[in-house]
Amino acid sequence: MNRFIASCLAAIAFVQGSAVAAQEAATPAAICPAGQEMAIMRISAIKPEGSRAGFDAAMAQHMKWYRDHGYEDNEQVAYAVLGYDREKQQPFVAKDKVLTIHYGSPGVSADKRDAGWDAYVAAYKANSDIVTQEIVCLPSHD
Repeated sequence: MNRFIASCLAAIAFVQGSAVAAQEAATPAAICPAGQEMAIMRISAIKPEGSRAGFDAAMAQHMKWYRDHGYEDNEQVAYAVLGYDREKQQPFVAKDKVLTIHYGSPGVSADKRDAGWDAYVAAYKANSDIVTQEIVCLPSHD
């Protein structure tokens, strides 16, 4: 009997723990500390046959796709990546890399992706490869 009660209590604890985990997963923004928000940070390498201008055009297409499909709460920004010339002992702007931060990425389901989606993805792929991608907490930018 004690073994049965212990098994029941363990099952209840598991179900409650799963419900809490599911609830937390349903609100990923709550993971970040107060005053911060989740963002996707990527470093992309510009391909030899690609260009930063082509990458920027792909990013503009990307944001246009979101706006055209009713997504209004996300923003992407791009920044230069710096390298360091040891011989000259000075930093330089790396022409072959770009850092992007995507705030408020809506996580679009596959069934909502269309020809416009495919076009901007193809433009990114023609110009760059993602080197690294991380989901991070950054200070709120609003």
